[in-house]
Amino acid sequence: MYSALYPGDILHHRWWPRRHRFTYKLTSWLIDIDELPLLERQFPLFRWNRFAPLCFMDRDYGFGDGRSPRAFIDSLLLKYKLGSAHRVELLCQIRCFGYVFNPLVVWFCYNRQEQLIATLYEVHNTFNQRHHYLVVAEQLSINLQHRADKCFYVSPFTPVTGQYYFRFKCPQQSLHLAIRHKIDNQPILNAVWRGHRKPLTRRSMTTQLLLHPLATFKIICAIHWEAWRLWLKGLRLINRPPSTAQAVSQGTSIALQKNASKHRDHN
Repeated sequence: MYSALYPGDILHHRWWPRRHRFTYKLTSWLIDIDELPLLERQFPLFRWNRFAPLCFMDRDYGFGDGRSPRAFIDSLLLKYKLGSAHRVELLCQIRCFGYVFNPLVVWFCYNRQEQLIATLYEVHNTFNQRHHYLVVAEQLSINLQHRADKCFYVSPFTPVTGQYYFRFKCPQQSLHLAIRHKIDNQPILNAVWRGHRKPLTRRSMTTQLLLHPLATFKIICAIHWEAWRLWLKGLRLINRPPSTAQAVSQGTSIALQKNASKHRDHN
C-alpha cells in the first residue's frame, strides 16, 4: 500500500511587513488515489464519498465539481499534453467528523518507472476559492525546486504578486516541502511542511482519530488565531481582488546547483 500517514509539523515564518513565526503539530495524509476503494474496504473508520469519522470527499479536491480524483487529474494532464499518470499521490487532509480545510494540497504524478512527471499545487483560501499551479517535471529527480508566479489571494495581509519557490523531495520515508514567497527578490514568507512516514493500518488510523479528533478544525482555528495576532501587530487587510476565471497556471522547474548553500527554511 502506497497510502500512509506523515505525523510532523508545519512552520511559518513571515518576514514582511512584520516578523511573525509559529509552528503547529500536524499529521498529513498521503493518499494514492487508486487505492481509495481499497482503503474503504480495509478500514471501517474510513469512507469514500460517504460520511464516516474519517472520509475522503471528491468535491474537496480538484475543481470541486465532484469528479473523482483520477478523472480530474487525467483530464488536466491531457489538456497540457502530458498523457495520463500511471500513479498519483495526494498530500492532503481528509474530513474528520465531516469537516476539512486544506490550505495546500499537492498532487504527485508518476510514470510507470515511478519517476515524477508533474506536480500540481492546489491552494485553497478561506473564501471557498482555490487555484492550481501545475509544474511539469523537466528533470527526472526526487530533489526538485519549482517556481510559480503568485496569482491567487490567500492571506489578507499579503498582496497577490511575487513568486512562489517550492523545494521538496517526493514523500518517501520522510516528508519535507519548503515554500518561499518573494516579492522583488525579497523574502516575504517561508513555510515548511515536515513529517515522517507511518504505515496506514487500522491501529494507526484509530490512534490518529482518538488522539486528534479535531485535527481539521485545528487548522482553520489556527489560521484565524494567527490572523488576529498579525492584526494586533499592526498589519492591515488587503482587499481581495476579483477572482480570475483561470483555474490553473503553470510554473517552471529550476535546476538545483550542487554547491548551492543549504536551504535555511527549516531552521
